[in-house]
Amino acid sequence: MGPTQSLSQRISTAATAATLILAGIAALAVVVLADPVGAWADLPRDIRLGVAAVGFLALATLAALLLGLGRSYRTLARLGSALRDHADGEPDPEALRITRESDATAAAWGRLLDDWIDARERADDDHAARQLDDAGRGPADRDGLLDAVAHGVVVIDPKLQITLVNGAACRLLVRSRERLLGAPLDKLLPDDGLTDLIRRVLASPDGRGGAAELTFNAGEEQESVFRATVRPVGRGGRRDALILFEDVTQQRTADRSRNLFVAQATHELRTPLTNIGLYLERAIDLDDAEVAARAECLNVMNQEVLRLGRVVEEVLSVSEIEAGSLQVRRDDVRVDELVRQIEAEFRPHAADKPVTLEIDLPPKCPVLQGDREKLSVALHNLVGNAVKYTPAGGTVRVSVTSDDAEVVVAVSDTGIGIAEHELPKVFEKFYRADDERLRDITGTGLGLALSREVVRLHGGDVTAESILNQGSTFTLRLPASTAAAAA
Repeated sequence: MGPTQSLSQRISTAATAATLILAGIAALAVVVLADPVGAWADLPRDIRLGVAAVGFLALATLAALLLGLGRSYRTLARLGSALRDHADGEPDPEALRITRESDATAAAWGRLLDDWIDARERADDDHAARQLDDAGRGPADRDGLLDAVAHGVVVIDPKLQITLVNGAACRLLVRSRERLLGAPLDKLLPDDGLTDLIRRVLASPDGRGGAAELTFNAGEEQESVFRATVRPVGRGGRRDALILFEDVTQQRTADRSRNLFVAQATHELRTPLTNIGLYLERAIDLDDAEVAARAECLNVMNQEVLRLGRVVEEVLSVSEIEAGSLQVRRDDVRVDELVRQIEAEFRPHAADKPVTLEIDLPPKCPVLQGDREKLSVALHNLVGNAVKYTPAGGTVRVSVTSDDAEVVVAVSDTGIGIAEHELPKVFEKFYRADDERLRDITGTGLGLALSREVVRLHGGDVTAESILNQGSTFTLRLPASTAAAAA
């Protein structure tokens, strides 16, 4: 209405100005034609100047009005073109928008298109809702469709009561569908900001959603972490909130484990570097005559360098496992030499606790075809864990047996053991048992996972047996096809 009035006013004003100018020109023409020279010359100078000024202003006003009429005409022309395109079946409202004009008519047309787009989107939402509820689908069919969704789906009304729930949400919330329907949400979940988020989404004029993470404990041993994504859904003028629940417990556990791994790996790297620096300074300060002390320093530095190399190798191997590119290089590996090397490395650590380290090798030890470095890391991790988690006075035993089918290396200890429910998880990357006695014992949570991966690449496997507070046995098995008897 406003743009139409503005255009009509412009036309009326232009017509009036044009009429006045033409009338003035006609009157002046009559005077001039009667006495072309004398009449104009006889007029006082002030009158002549006034007439000239009025004529100039009238012409300027007419020119401005004509320019405005020109812009309005262009807008109306483009508006007419847009209407013709719409009549011809143009489906995209954005293609009908007038983008090169900025007057009131173009602005009003833009607002009309925006309202049209919003109305069409609401109509699409209502149509989808009617398809779900009315197009030959009853409540049972609707529930069946939602139950096929892997994530939990919950619909909340403005009173924050559950009006719709699928099977995945029932499993996540550990409640039956009958118990959830009609129940207030704040009675089922902890107040981690979800209720406030739902209220904001329901009250939001622009229909914005949001997301929040919350922990939920339904009597289980560990808390579950959910990511709740909230979106407004409207149907017939009513606005509800749709909540999509996603269980991210494993992701958050993995994140914490990775952060812990970074901290522990940093510690594992810092310790040998610190020891190397200390013993290097001591070796520099020793006199030339103190040969035995210098040899001890060199021996410690050598052990720490080997330890540092194993940590770096472990980290690199885990990266290869994650990338799926871990490979082994086949070569002769004498099992007895491998075990003796591990014994020489850990016997000083065992004596410091003290822990008895026993080695049981057969008279004829097999020669494996495999990657010596990676097999050494695998066995090192098994023996290292046994010594680490065995209290003072305990025993760690490494035994090797072989037959026509397989070669078996068993590492048993009388340590703290592993709880039965945690035993299947010990080979998972970054996993450490939830035992208070482990808090002061450093570790990356990668050793067993790496050992099993390496052995499986050789065609074998690593298994574990344990009784809490009595000890554990980790058994490394390799098929006989990778070994040959040696005298």
